Parts: sequence; structure tokens; C-alpha cells
Amino acid sequence: MSQKYLIHSNNIIKRSLKASLYFFITFNEHFKNDYIRKGLIMGLLDEINKQRKTDKKVDNKVVTEISYPTGFSPLDYANGVQVTAYDDYDMPIETNDMLGIVGGSKVTIIGISGTGKSALAIEIAGSCIHMFKDNSCVQHADIEGATSMQRPMKILRLPPSLLKKTYELFHDKAAEDIVDLFKTHCLIKLENKNKYTYNTGVRNLYGDIIYELYPSASIIDSFAMFKSKDIDLGVKEVKDITNNMMAARSAQFNKGILSQMISYGKKANVSIITVNHINANVNTSFIPKPSQHMYLSQDESIPGGTASLYLANNIIKLKLLKKYITDKPETMEYGIPGFLVDARFIKSRTNSANVPVELVFDHRSGRFSKTLTLLHYAVKHELLQGSSRSLYLPGLPSSKFTKKTFEDTVKKSPDILLALYEACLPKLQSMLSTDYGKFSEESSKEKYDAMYMALEEHQRDVEGYKKQGWLDF
Repeated sequence: MSQKYLIHSNNIIKRSLKASLYFFITFNEHFKNDYIRKGLIMGLLDEINKQRKTDKKVDNKVVTEISYPTGFSPLDYANGVQVTAYDDYDMPIETNDMLGIVGGSKVTIIGISGTGKSALAIEIAGSCIHMFKDNSCVQHADIEGATSMQRPMKILRLPPSLLKKTYELFHDKAAEDIVDLFKTHCLIKLENKNKYTYNTGVRNLYGDIIYELYPSASIIDSFAMFKSKDIDLGVKEVKDITNNMMAARSAQFNKGILSQMISYGKKANVSIITVNHINANVNTSFIPKPSQHMYLSQDESIPGGTASLYLANNIIKLKLLKKYITDKPETMEYGIPGFLVDARFIKSRTNSANVPVELVFDHRSGRFSKTLTLLHYAVKHELLQGSSRSLYLPGLPSSKFTKKTFEDTVKKSPDILLALYEACLPKLQSMLSTDYGKFSEESSKEKYDAMYMALEEHQRDVEGYKKQGWLDF
């Protein structure tokens, strides 16, 4: 037998072994996955879940959480995350941008007086109900007694008939009353899941369609006033209410209550939106006090204890940047009285923290303007074309406007707003937190690596057999 024939035969054997081994590995993995999917082969978690179902116990497993947009695109993307759904073979099925606030989470809005904290809380909560009508609702505990029903109606632009079915406002509520109301809110949804569950149309990490309870919200405004009935002038003297021991007791009470509320809210998809103030942190010691939060300065403190900070999914800090004053027309760059704030996520569990987002507040409507906020974003990031006196969007040179006339242009031609969003989209998407979506590639690489390692080991065996005189291996 010639040496050339041996080499040729060896190459054919290598190719055959490689193909057979690849088929064997992939066929067995697919075969095994099919059986796992059908429940014929069970792993440890499968056994645990089967037993829990047999015992009729329900567990709230977390796979992929649904987020709900606030309507402020820069704010939504700054807190957003891109989620990829995979099939049983780690191949991507679809990708979804989860924008805004995670359902059933706690959001804390902080800032000095007059920066639009309550208005933003109402707008974020209202975003939950505008799509779902009376299957959703907002319960607003205005402990400070500073809001009337005209305010949410004006901010959310809801007709009174829908407002009556979806929005409740309460004054002068003690913490126990707010908690009791919140518990009822959650239990009604949990005890009527068939009625209040909807198809989100989104697939989770494992490729399954997500069914979720309709979102709803509870506003506490402000958390600085969130006090137990025990801390009441009708029961205690002023000196008892204001002493340090009572403050410590209040903070402990808040911590215990909030932790349980968050647990209920997460199960029932009820978001907790708290408004809080920033106070001056007076330090009488020579040793500097540590700041309450990484992005709060040492001279800033948040009342009500630290529970409102570390239990929150998100903390949005509002800081005044610029005022638009009617008496000074040169300051009204968007043609409205109001102001510009820096709305910064100083805490985010879904994206990077401390990302600056600027919102435009319109005094005429008493709310932050979604249209002008998006226009401001485009101006700031130089996404518009033309001059300041004749701006236009890429691809629409015939539709000219200025910053002051943009709102009127949108009213005449609503498509302009969609074009503005599309112009901002690439920049907005760059803010998203993402998974890498490469699991299928890594999985394939691992398969091929294992296959080639097996082939190399077999080739070493072949060389050993050759040395022993074997040819028909």
C-alpha cells in the first residue's frame, strides 16, 4: 500500500470523523433539548418547580421585567435596557427596548422646592393609565395638601369621566391609612388576576410571551410628611415630636413599612412614586459628615430616613438650570414661561447612573412638555439643520421653524413630531443599557471547540495506532 494512498485515506477519515462527530454532538444536544422542553428529562430546578406546583404553591419568578415609558424620550432611554429573547438553542428570537420605569418598582423624585417634583410624579404615574383605561389607576396621597383634582386633570389632559374612574386624590392621610389603601389596591389585582392580566406582546429572556398585571401606581407626596398616627399633635406634645428619638423612630417605621409595600407592589405591578425634598445638611462637627448618597453633596440631606433612597429602583434628582421669564422675553428661548431642569438618575438599577437629562417645564400647562423636551434634546445634540431663524429636520427642508414656533408647527403638521423623534432615535438608543446578544455565537464556538478537541484527541489515538501497525481504525 503506497504512502500517498495512506495519506489520502487518512484525510478522508478525518473529514468523515469531523462530520460524524459534529452531527453526533449537535443531534444529541437537540435531542436532549427537545426532551428537556417536553419535560421528559428534568433538571434540579424542574424537579423543584414540579414539587411546588404539586403543593399548590405559587412563586413569583423573575425572568424579564416590563418597563413603562414616561413619554419623555430622553428620560425613558436614559433608564432603558435592551432585552434579547432566545430560543432553546440560544439563538436570538427578538430584541425589545424596555423604556422608562420598571413596573412595580419604587421611584423617588427629589429636589428643592419649585423644581416640578410633584408634576413629574403625576406625569410618570399617568403614563401607566393612559393606555389601559379603567383597568389601571393612580392613587395619589397628597399628604402636604397642596394639590387639587384640577391639577392632574390639567397635567394628564384626561376628561373628567375617565379621571373619575382612574385617578384618586387624598389629603391628610396618616401613613397607616396610606399603607392600608395601598394593600387593598394590590390585593384586588392579585385576587383577580384573570381580569387584570394582559398580554404584553413581549418575549422574556427564554422566548416566552410575558403576561403581566395591568400597571398602576401609588404616589406619596411628600415622603417627608409620611408619618405614623403615633406622631400626632393630638397624641404627643411638640417637644416629643421634634426630638431626635422620635425622628429615629419615624425613620425605622418608614423602613419597615416601605420594604413591605415594595414587596406587595412588585407582585401586583403597582409602582410606588415618592416625592421628597432636599434639605440643607447642617454640620456642627469638625469632622465632615458622609453624604447620604453617592451623588448627593455633603450639605444635602433627604428627610424621612435613608430607606427611601436605598429601597428605590430609581432616584431622579431635579436641579434648576434656567428660568424662562415672561418679563424677560430674551430668556424665553422656546416662547413659553417656565424653566429648564436637569433630571438626573442618580440611581438606576437598569442603566448607568448620573446620566444628565434635561426637561422643559411649561408654566402655562403646569407640566413638563414632552414636545419641547424632545426639541431641546435635538437642539442640544445638534441634530437639526439650518440656522436658528430657519431650522428644519433632516430630509424635510421644506418644513421650516424656529424654537419658538415649533409647537405651532407640530399642531399644523403632527408628522413633524414623528420626524423629530426619528432624528433623535440613534442618539437616544446609544443611551440604552444592553445585553450583548452573543450567547448563540459563544455557544456555537464552545461546540466547535469541544468538537475539535475531540478530533485532536482522536488524531493522537490514530497516530498511536499507526505506530502499532494498525491501518483499519
